[in-house]
Amino acid sequence: NICILCGGVGQACCGVAVPGTCVVGATCNAITNQCTADKAIDISGGDGTVCALFQSGQVRCWGAKSTMLGANTDSGVAAPPIPGLEDAVNISVGPGVACAVRATGAVVCWGSELPGGGSSATIVQISGITNGKQVSADLHTCVRTADSKVWCWGDNSNGEFGVGTTSSIATSIPQQMLGLTDAVSVAACDRATCILHSGGQVSC
Repeated sequence: NICILCGGVGQACCGVAVPGTCVVGATCNAITNQCTADKAIDISGGDGTVCALFQSGQVRCWGAKSTMLGANTDSGVAAPPIPGLEDAVNISVGPGVACAVRATGAVVCWGSELPGGGSSATIVQISGITNGKQVSADLHTCVRTADSKVWCWGDNSNGEFGVGTTSSIATSIPQQMLGLTDAVSVAACDRATCILHSGGQVSC
């Protein structure tokens, strides 16, 4: 028998060319069946935790919030990829929570301050969002969808949702911002939400 090294950068993928057949930090090229370096393409940080989004769609985090790392310990180096998340296209980290938009348009979050309360080191899917494009997490979380609308959940005690009311009770059910159909970017920031419109205007 002849042993052939595989799974490392520049080596053949182990087994069939599917995610997870290369070592951490490498991704399998399905065309060449070769492991290549998995480069970070986006980064987001908040409240002592930083997460990086990689070309492979995986997310790795490090810092002081253990449940946000997808692990059971704090870490000064990047923890292994968040379990079950291999198709992220956008990420955002807020106080106690991290969220990602998947390639399917679904949105998932993890951490110690999940929508509506609770804590999980594994991803939890947000109900009702199927066409997400961008997520912004803070004390509340908002998602811009493919149809240029914005949906928010979490703390609306200062009217952050833009639905004409305030509520001191955090909700895990996304609420659609009223009268908005031209959003190109959303920023959830502490006690406010700001929108960049397709015409270049900004509203908060």
